[in-house]
Amino acid sequence: KRQSQYRSNTGSEPKVWARNLMNAVNANSEAKPLEPLMIGSGRIIREQIPVWVRRRLLELWQKFKGSAKRPTVLIVSDEPHIPWELAYLRVDVDNETDGFFGAEFIVGRWVRGCEEVAGSFVPAYPPPTEVTVKSMAVVTGDYSKTKNWNKLEGAEQEAKDLIASYHATKVNADNQLATWLQKTADVDLIHFAVHGNWSMTGSKDGVVLIDGTTLTPTEVRAADFKNEPFVFLNACQLGQGDETLGDYGGIAAAFLRAGAGGVVASLWNVDDKEAGKLAVNFYKQVKNTIDSPGELLQKERSTYKQNTKSKLSLAFA
Repeated sequence: KRQSQYRSNTGSEPKVWARNLMNAVNANSEAKPLEPLMIGSGRIIREQIPVWVRRRLLELWQKFKGSAKRPTVLIVSDEPHIPWELAYLRVDVDNETDGFFGAEFIVGRWVRGCEEVAGSFVPAYPPPTEVTVKSMAVVTGDYSKTKNWNKLEGAEQEAKDLIASYHATKVNADNQLATWLQKTADVDLIHFAVHGNWSMTGSKDGVVLIDGTTLTPTEVRAADFKNEPFVFLNACQLGQGDETLGDYGGIAAAFLRAGAGGVVASLWNVDDKEAGKLAVNFYKQVKNTIDSPGELLQKERSTYKQNTKSKLSLAFA
């Protein structure tokens, strides 16, 4: 097998660019179509993809054209800031279809580099192709008394629905959460229905707890998951990456390095109730169809064409 390496020139401050994109999306009025901002940003990201890669993507699209299946691409990278899934690619030679990379392809992302722990490598490489779920935990909390954070009625209902439907264990989003992840989390799936935050400095980066503090990526790294759980971070901004000692950082990457078999997270702020509905439907579809999580997210991203004001459809990666 032949492997090729390419390093894109994303500029000296890709973190600033990613933060500006997040702020622009968050500030976008519901009355104003989001599509121009997304397409413009997507074209900027596309310019960072080498021409030979874009040609290869076109070849893949042509190969699957007319099929119900979509081509699958796994991005293995040490670059944590650029949301490559949003690259705006014109993938159809007849110009009948154009769209975002993550809407036209089943796109996954994995952190590059791993360390050996107890005879295995964390994060696992190649990534696990599936996770068998026999047990589930839902992390949630009541933010009604949390300073500077609103009560999440949609997330609370989301948690109730998941607990009732899948006999999930409820875990309170309090200051014992890091200890639970480190010593008790032996479930196959961990779902977070919480507030999240990503900061430029990293000082408040992570899951917001009900006392107003955060579960940080550093604390997540203390965990050592034995059964490669699937993690769904249904909270604002937690799909954003960062750098830690020059390596891929952020809370999503921290879960992967702690041994998670896969992570879903949002790139920017999402509506509480709509995000809850998406999560409940996500698990229902995973259970009742043969579609993989990646396929379901691809289908969700593709709905941006029907609702160009929605911040939700392109948010999850």
